[in-house]
Amino acid sequence: MNRISYFFLYIFCFQTIIFSDLFANRSGNSNPLNGLNSPWIRAIRICRLDVFNTDLPEYQKFPFPLINQLHINTRRKVIERELLFKTGESLDETLLEESERNLRSLQFIGKATITTIPTADDSVDIEVLVEDQWTTILGTKYDIQAGQPNYGIRLEEYNLLGWGQHVKGSLARIDQQNQREFYFSENRLLNTRLRIRYHYKGLEYGAYHRAFLGRPFYAERSRWSFETNYGIYRGERFIYNHENTLVSYQAKEIGFDGRLSHLIFHNHQQSARLSVLFYSNELKTANVHFPGEKIDFHAPHNYDRMLGIGLDWIRLRFLKEQFINRFGLIEDVSLGANAAIYVGKTVQPLSQQRWYLFGKLAHANKVARLIYLYGKFESYAYLNPDGWGETASLLQLKSYVNRFQPHTLAVNAEFSIAWRMPDYRQLFLGENRGLRGYPNYFKTGQKRIVVNLEDRIYPKIFIYSFGLGATIFTDLGYIWDNDEPLQWHRPYVATGIGLRIGSTKTRGAAVFRFDFAIIFRREPQLVISLGNNHFFSAFQNFAFVTPFTIKYGEYKE
Repeated sequence: MNRISYFFLYIFCFQTIIFSDLFANRSGNSNPLNGLNSPWIRAIRICRLDVFNTDLPEYQKFPFPLINQLHINTRRKVIERELLFKTGESLDETLLEESERNLRSLQFIGKATITTIPTADDSVDIEVLVEDQWTTILGTKYDIQAGQPNYGIRLEEYNLLGWGQHVKGSLARIDQQNQREFYFSENRLLNTRLRIRYHYKGLEYGAYHRAFLGRPFYAERSRWSFETNYGIYRGERFIYNHENTLVSYQAKEIGFDGRLSHLIFHNHQQSARLSVLFYSNELKTANVHFPGEKIDFHAPHNYDRMLGIGLDWIRLRFLKEQFINRFGLIEDVSLGANAAIYVGKTVQPLSQQRWYLFGKLAHANKVARLIYLYGKFESYAYLNPDGWGETASLLQLKSYVNRFQPHTLAVNAEFSIAWRMPDYRQLFLGENRGLRGYPNYFKTGQKRIVVNLEDRIYPKIFIYSFGLGATIFTDLGYIWDNDEPLQWHRPYVATGIGLRIGSTKTRGAAVFRFDFAIIFRREPQLVISLGNNHFFSAFQNFAFVTPFTIKYGEYKE
């Protein structure tokens, strides 16, 4: 199958989904004449609040009125385009609730409420109230990982001129390496449902370029979506033996993937989506370098193209929570179940055709109205002509208990395991992989267990817009290679206490983390760990479609 065949297949699938959407019945957005038992929407009123409510005495003095004047409020059009209902349509409470969640998910919106106001006739007026967040971040980028300071400067705007674009630029020194970064995203290109993103990261040893164009499932009832991702990396790759570099080589990797998805079933809280996928990846390497003693290593060269088809099923409902990851703002937590199965086949090169199999099962629930539990298991495998090829699995568990406020007990656990992997597909254990206070590439391997436990204390002490909190934490990790046994009696552990400062008015700097961690290497050692957010999230929400998992292993970035 050549490139022209791919192009026409993609166009055929695209136009099929487009036309099926045009002629489909839009349940829940009907004309008022069809909604005999439901009131119809007469008018929609949008109320946009400033960042600081100067009607309150604490915000009437300097600098809060000045901040409101400097801040450009979100445009009315930006709020309107996120609503899933219009005037003249029959009222559907589920669309009002989903529109609220859409607004709260925006980085530049803090609080969002949608209420109905009955009128004299068989209609309602709807009031949409949103509170802006401060969206311009100009300052230092600073944290400490394993006692090693990382610092820099960044300029970031989450709501450019009130139109919703996200722009970021930064210069930093991370892991004793200079980094440059630029990011741009637009969620509603030319006032459509199209999204674009571009991300550039320049490192001393290489550079990444990533671009995205897509139309997401913006609502549970939206009928189709598509996405395309393009990425390129030029620079050095590294193979580690724990903290030591064994091999480095020059790499050029170009990847592209695309997806077309269609809603084939929706009923109340359940829905199913069918996806057609395409994936292409090309990796070229050269100039292998052995810093130490030469080992038996052959630089990888990969060239894969794959077509696939997948089915996602989801049952979904939401809870409104507070003081889980944020300081007082409403957090929408999804409950329900999600299952997916994907099948693909490589189409080029012809001499190495193989099948790709992927499965996923996730479930989230609230037990006795007290304990939130989330679990996910996913696994993929390649089936080669001569038998099973590389296979990888991930088990993830999350939980929180926040009925004992001001305490929220949060737990995160992950188990990654793989078989028949090449040596260059590694996992890392360290501060940026779940183990506070340890160097980022402290240990390497192909199997990993990480457990994080935090008692988050929210005493509800606020100084203006900043909340104070604390935490008691323990992190535990294991990592080992395929040819090694797991030594249960020798975990890597970090434990300690920390301070949290949370902003209710700025998503870009929501939580400042200051941790004192005692790590256990040759002997106990006290290490300071800083960050701009919680070390891990206490919950995970479901996605409408599952990302197409291709690669196992992590690279230094």
